[in-house]
Amino acid sequence: MDHMLKGRLGVGLVRGYQSRWVENFKVKAEVGAVGPWNKNQEADRVNREYFAEFVDVVVKALTHDTFSHQGKHWQLPPPGMVNPHPHDVYTRYGRGVDADMRIREIGIAPRPLQTPHPPLYGGFGASLRTARFWARYRGKPIIMSPDMDFCRLLWDGYREEAALHGYTPAPGDEAAWGGLMICAKTDAEAEALASDMRWFWEEWAVPFGQGGVNTLFGSPDTLCRRIEEAAAAVPLNEVFLIVPQGLHDRDQILRSLDLFATRVMPRFA
Repeated sequence: MDHMLKGRLGVGLVRGYQSRWVENFKVKAEVGAVGPWNKNQEADRVNREYFAEFVDVVVKALTHDTFSHQGKHWQLPPPGMVNPHPHDVYTRYGRGVDADMRIREIGIAPRPLQTPHPPLYGGFGASLRTARFWARYRGKPIIMSPDMDFCRLLWDGYREEAALHGYTPAPGDEAAWGGLMICAKTDAEAEALASDMRWFWEEWAVPFGQGGVNTLFGSPDTLCRRIEEAAAAVPLNEVFLIVPQGLHDRDQILRSLDLFATRVMPRFA
């Protein structure tokens, strides 16, 4: 995808809060979904530890032709792995495999177009611990909080942690800021359209611990002012927007996106 998009791919990684997804797709039996029901409990600690090592594996895979990883939760390739189908084509054209078909390293192909890898994003960040975690990888947490004092805390914490790992982010590279977005000709029209999105967030996201979301509902002038106010509080290079896909019809969404693209984005180009 990175090649097809000519280097415009970003990779978002999350820990997993939906049991129906985690339980069906997980590859480690001891890891379960996390949420308000088990926050700061043993299950949450194990999930966080597992995820941190998982990110290590992803970064290694994206930045090396071949690699190995021998961690607490992941062993890649598995110890003692031997290719059951001996063939000299593996050693003539491949890497990471010995003449006796013992596999020492694995890799992905093709390598990403972007160097060292596509940008990493953590969705959605709501704690200083998460901001510090992503600073180690030069990734961006996606912050959707309307509390700009809290955002300042996260931006400052990110820079402090990044310095410990030899990284000085450019202003605005500490995180992406944003929220739910509907752009309409007037504030009143946007608010009328926002009722479905507010309902969705309160009924679905809040019970899973995603409260306090920033709402960018309004006219182009209102949204410009809101973004300018945020940029005055913390440096911004990226704004992350969630649109009411599946809630509004196609024409409503296109009108909103068109207004945002033609009346809001040029103000920040």
